[in-house]
Amino acid sequence: MSKWNCLIIIFDRCNLILDGKRYTDQLTPAEEANIAPGFSAFSKFVNASTKGKVSLSTTTLKVPELRFMSSYQSKPVDPKDAKKGMVAWATPEDVYQSVMASLGSWSIRWGDYDSIFVVQPWTIGSAGLDSAYHRKGLGYFPAAAYTNNNSRAVIKAEQVAFGATYAWFGASANLTIEQGALITHEWLHGVCQFYMHYQYPIPPGESHQNPAWKYPKSATDGWNAFYRDLLSGNVRDQFPPNTYRGGITNDAWDAGTPSAPRYLIGNGSAVPQEFINAWGAKPGCPISLNRRVHGWGEGDVQDMVAPDGRCAIMRPASGGTYAIPPQFWRKFLDHGGVTGIGYPVSNIHRWGPGVIMDFKHSSGWRCGVMQSDAGALHVVRGNIWKAYIATQGNGATSYLGYPKGEEYIWTNAKGNRYHVQQFDGGYCWAQAFSPYKYGNNNQWGDQEDGKELETLINQAHPMDAQHEHTELCCQPGANMHTARQDYSYYKNMEQDDAAVLAERLVAVMDEPTLADKN
Repeated sequence: MSKWNCLIIIFDRCNLILDGKRYTDQLTPAEEANIAPGFSAFSKFVNASTKGKVSLSTTTLKVPELRFMSSYQSKPVDPKDAKKGMVAWATPEDVYQSVMASLGSWSIRWGDYDSIFVVQPWTIGSAGLDSAYHRKGLGYFPAAAYTNNNSRAVIKAEQVAFGATYAWFGASANLTIEQGALITHEWLHGVCQFYMHYQYPIPPGESHQNPAWKYPKSATDGWNAFYRDLLSGNVRDQFPPNTYRGGITNDAWDAGTPSAPRYLIGNGSAVPQEFINAWGAKPGCPISLNRRVHGWGEGDVQDMVAPDGRCAIMRPASGGTYAIPPQFWRKFLDHGGVTGIGYPVSNIHRWGPGVIMDFKHSSGWRCGVMQSDAGALHVVRGNIWKAYIATQGNGATSYLGYPKGEEYIWTNAKGNRYHVQQFDGGYCWAQAFSPYKYGNNNQWGDQEDGKELETLINQAHPMDAQHEHTELCCQPGANMHTARQDYSYYKNMEQDDAAVLAERLVAVMDEPTLADKN
């Protein structure tokens, strides 16, 4: 059975200004009396139409005022509404802001609900109320808009809807007519869009059936004959040869709901259960054109979205599947994604005064995306990483602690380049020499210092991770000299260079000119 958890947000009144005019509709006792029976009829209709496959539970939230309605048109889209005035509707963001303004908080979390319904006063022409505008219902699945539009506005709508389908309409006697058909119609828009983007056979138009299919409208049952077929996956032309058009099949219902798309996670992967297991960390809901797992470099990825941004589940070719939360995902992309730092090889885990997620590049070198308890999030990679973990005490548990910034390039007066990274308790640096060798089996060949090297640095290629002559991990001052003596190949680094670099690290670590070039 597919269980849908639904939230009903009821606004007691409107307090809106549209086109410079204030609207103050008030929910009447008669309107409010129709809400519960309407949703009860809707729930029973859905359960019966799916032969018990779908069960809905509802929770109600009363809110004093709807204060925002940002989507409206002064001229109706449909000529039939020309005499009824403005067409307007409340978006998920409008509702979110109205709840915050009225109640001061929003306690709904991602995954709490599969569908969010919004009901507002619908009174038209009543004494003392300014209700000269006409409102139609609205229903959709906000995340589905990613297919055609990846704008910030769409992402925001997805976030404030918390992964749920969204349906909006006015309270009226129509809520109970035809077994809750108005609620069913708007809800089906979101549900159809949810399954359609998982490639289930949803008829074009969703709950707006094609007139060419010739479903009859009953005087007593309205369009419910069509809704029943849509809910059971049996939409057909109503005349020979009765061509199959699709609908929400049992396979679709079994695939899960917006808050728990259990069989949709891992769709397209040879090991879907690994993606399902990784999704247990609740990184978000799947997105992309068809929300399938897709290849990227030497591995597979399923793109996700969470309330605080984009994220993903990743599986390297070597095995293991890991969920990357939004803040780590952003840092991962900043460093070139799989071409920059590779695939994760661990879940996020504690290491010293913070947490880390380990990555491995296809070339074989390792790195870590690290977040200190203070909140700073940085990447340590390449031979800086080698030096870091070789420190007495091992990396984050050594005197170095967590990185305070990203690695950057410093060039001394003689033109020697150093890769430098600052940590809470000291510094790591590595020097590049010419000729250069890096990558698997010297795959990139020998490179000389100068323009080609600068180009590689600016492209954020992981060239700095494969220097043959790199290693140094030290604290400023006296310890630096001792650390130098521990590594024989530092014969190539002049004593005065080390002293100058130490002074520069202390004096100008935060200068804009030393910003990360990687």
